[in-house]
Amino acid sequence: MHRSRENPLPGIRPCASLIIRIQALESFNPVKFYPVFSDNKGDTSTLKQKAMRDPQLQYQRQSVMNASPVKLVVKLYDLAIQATWREDDNKVREILSTLIKGLNFDHEPAEQLYNIYRYCQDISREGRFEEIREVLEPIREAWENSATEAIVRNANGSTTG
Repeated sequence: MHRSRENPLPGIRPCASLIIRIQALESFNPVKFYPVFSDNKGDTSTLKQKAMRDPQLQYQRQSVMNASPVKLVVKLYDLAIQATWREDDNKVREILSTLIKGLNFDHEPAEQLYNIYRYCQDISREGRFEEIREVLEPIREAWENSATEAIVRNANGSTTG
């Protein structure tokens, strides 16, 4: 039986590139972050190979790959909020750019979200990280609630059918 994932928030366009960007934003993208090194015994390998044996990185990668589209958006919000606590302007703007690229302007909430993300990018340049958190945290909660409701709906639908 084929089960399709319904996008409960049509203003966001879920796609594989979103998964890839989340992995890169979490700093475990092997292409970007794994230089070659050598140990004392002359073993030359890459950090990518070492990371493949790291259960934490494997868990993170699997959690992103198996997440629903809404959970991926929640993950991006989490990363953005974490970056505001570190006051990392570049990371905040990069994550917000990823959210902007995921918008589907064929649906109403996309334009509103676009304006919010652009505003947050602007105030990030000014170092107003607390204000960004005040804007993003309630939206993140709404996404989280939507994801939870979708899980409950799917569970109820699968037990009755």
